[in-house]
Amino acid sequence: MVKNIILLIVLLALGAFAFYLFIGTEENEAAQSETSDAAPIVDVRVDGVVDDALNQEVPVEEIIESDAGVAPEQITLDAVDARGGTAVAERTLGGGELLHTVVADVSDPRPGKFYEGWLVQPNPLKFYSTGKMEKNAEGQYVLTYIRTEDEEARYPRVVITEETEANGLDGVPEVHIFEGNF
Repeated sequence: MVKNIILLIVLLALGAFAFYLFIGTEENEAAQSETSDAAPIVDVRVDGVVDDALNQEVPVEEIIESDAGVAPEQITLDAVDARGGTAVAERTLGGGELLHTVVADVSDPRPGKFYEGWLVQPNPLKFYSTGKMEKNAEGQYVLTYIRTEDEEARYPRVVITEETEANGLDGVPEVHIFEGNF
């Protein structure tokens, strides 16, 4: 009889533990689905080419799988134009890819103009466009750029320029608005 009572207590304890694990898993999944609301990815480029398949509402974590423990580098860009404003650039190198983002609080570009991002190697001078910045729902200009990790992915300088809309993404930087170095 004592053995049956002990067995019953052990079974109840195991049942309660299993129930706790099951409830905890459901709560974690619910919390993850609430916090993983996707932010729009705008003008995502892979190896310099716009990838329309990635221009969807997708969490960044699903776009790039970085190595465990790889922390993104973040810098504040300096406003180098009279219009002022603030901008932050971030890059994560890992998993064989570069994820580069810029968020700028700046006035709208002049009529017929747009903002474009660049990664630059100062010496010898080499640079490439990371794409056109787009205005998000919060009124900030944002850029998300993805490419295979290579020497160019490690260019340390970030430049945001104001470009002429009629020229499009012509590969020729115009008026510098923000600059900074990783």
